[in-house]
Amino acid sequence: MLLILLLCILASCRENREEIVLDLPMTPPLSRKNIGYGVINVSFALIMEKPGQKNQASSYGRRGSIVELQERRFITIENRTELWVLVAGINQNQEDENETLRIQGWILETNIDIYDKLSQARTAAKAMNP
Repeated sequence: MLLILLLCILASCRENREEIVLDLPMTPPLSRKNIGYGVINVSFALIMEKPGQKNQASSYGRRGSIVELQERRFITIENRTELWVLVAGINQNQEDENETLRIQGWILETNIDIYDKLSQARTAAKAMNP
């Protein structure tokens, strides 16, 4: 067994290696400004100015609102780690369809369902608000 390992190490140390240069295309997570879409899954969710529950709320989101996910950040407070997501979107008022509220800020990750595509998020939002 040791002899096989030694032979593998010696074989990998050859000088005549060909260097391969990879030209990778921009993948969606690297080329787009958002990292997915979210649908708020609670009746009322506070959108914070900074990640963390003890910060000031900047707005709120209602169940079924679709938001773009722009950043994720882990926050550790008192030995408890939470995942917060920077979101941007529009909160549609359910009583008055002409009234909208701009959502911009941080939301606790457990308060949203995350999707890769906008079409998936729209389907989920429709299912939440029949």
